[in-house]
Amino acid sequence: MAMNNSTDRGGRPAPVPLELTLGECARMTGGTLVSGEPSRKVNAYAIDSRALHGGELFFAIIGPNNDGHRFLEGAAAAGAGAAVVSRRPDRAPESLALIEVPDTTRALQDLASGVRHRVTPLTVVGITGSCGKTSAKEISAALLAAHGPVLASAGNLNNHYGLPLSLLRLGPGHRRAVCEMGISTPDEMPRLVEIARPDVGVVLNVNPVHLENFDSLAGIAAEKGKLIDGLGPGAVAVLNADDPLVGAMVPPGGCRTVTFGLEGPADVAADNVDLLGLGGVDFTLRLEGAAAGRWHSPLPGRHNLANLLAGLAAVRAAGLDPRASREAVADLRPYDMRGTVSRLANGVILYDDSYNANPRAMAAVLEMLGRSETSGRRVAALGDMLELGPDADRAHREVGRQAAAAGFELLAAVGERSGEMAAGAKDGGMDDETVHTFETAEAAGRFLGDRLEPGDLLLVKGSRGVGMEAVVRLVSADRPEDERTD
Repeated sequence: MAMNNSTDRGGRPAPVPLELTLGECARMTGGTLVSGEPSRKVNAYAIDSRALHGGELFFAIIGPNNDGHRFLEGAAAAGAGAAVVSRRPDRAPESLALIEVPDTTRALQDLASGVRHRVTPLTVVGITGSCGKTSAKEISAALLAAHGPVLASAGNLNNHYGLPLSLLRLGPGHRRAVCEMGISTPDEMPRLVEIARPDVGVVLNVNPVHLENFDSLAGIAAEKGKLIDGLGPGAVAVLNADDPLVGAMVPPGGCRTVTFGLEGPADVAADNVDLLGLGGVDFTLRLEGAAAGRWHSPLPGRHNLANLLAGLAAVRAAGLDPRASREAVADLRPYDMRGTVSRLANGVILYDDSYNANPRAMAAVLEMLGRSETSGRRVAALGDMLELGPDADRAHREVGRQAAAAGFELLAAVGERSGEMAAGAKDGGMDDETVHTFETAEAAGRFLGDRLEPGDLLLVKGSRGVGMEAVVRLVSADRPEDERTD
């Protein structure tokens, strides 16, 4: 049995995941224990044999590229105590107990759903949106931690594999769980809702993302709205009042709604907003229209303030007082690769937002950094935004124009549509001396590494598939004195 010796977000010892016997695992997955002792206990799970540390229950997932059954011997050698399989191997390691099921992916999900319902009392917060999911999840978990032990899904584990793996970390000591729920194709959300059964469903926004798989923004909204459609009696929908497609969502009867927003009336709102550049934001919090004091968040930009309001609304939806989270708000820090600020040893300020990108997220960060003070130039390394469908060329030209309008003086555009981005920047007033295109992030990183100067403010952002973290790695190379400023 694997042990958990970490601490939770409140500095307390993290609750140990729920222990299950192999007999219980077989019953909860609808499988048959074909070898091993039914009383043997597990509380750790894996779908990748390379991630094993010892004692886990390994699920032999059959995916588009790999069949986990091929790695059973490796899993046993790495210390797995048992495996869930959909066919019995010709030769199974003697040390490996086996549970046979019809479908290993479904078994993973069913086991996670069973654990979610065994841990009581428990409030589950499910968060979806076109952008900001991980940031809003981290913010919500940090704020809820002021009220007791919280489980947050690790990283961006938000799909039909990642969500159940996150829920399987639940332990009897948890009182709340915050789960990121992501979709990229139609009909994915209902199964995620079925697994997690959220008590609070948060929809952040609907943006032009994954349009290669959906015919319109309305189609994306309909799929994300299935989180709200699937809420059970007594659950709470948390909706962005500033997004018309989100605001139009209606929860089922027996549910209530908590709204958040910056632009108009909302249950959780902010006004008198003072943007402090990289120093964060000051604002007056309003709860049901009443002022709740002057607050400071170290997370910069209106987009981060919107995510913060979503987190405070989730706290309220969970039946707690958001005002008790004030100290946690002041201590917030950006999640890795999602707006982290570093001062490199050569005097360059690096804004690393390299994890992902879409048109609205690009516009938000360009506008925010355009308002931020800097003693040097504003420099941007911007990668392609993927899965935008027929509007991709137009969207990339617009990002180039936005970079020019925000006062960026050097642009390294990366990817197949870098030419469109460069053309937009030149339309906005930049020229061949200040706009450069690259096929790869590595090439852009090497170029910038030779040209950055002390005082420059560097933004790095692009879609996950472009790998813009390579730019961060290369411009930071050989600088052991790098210092985080956040």
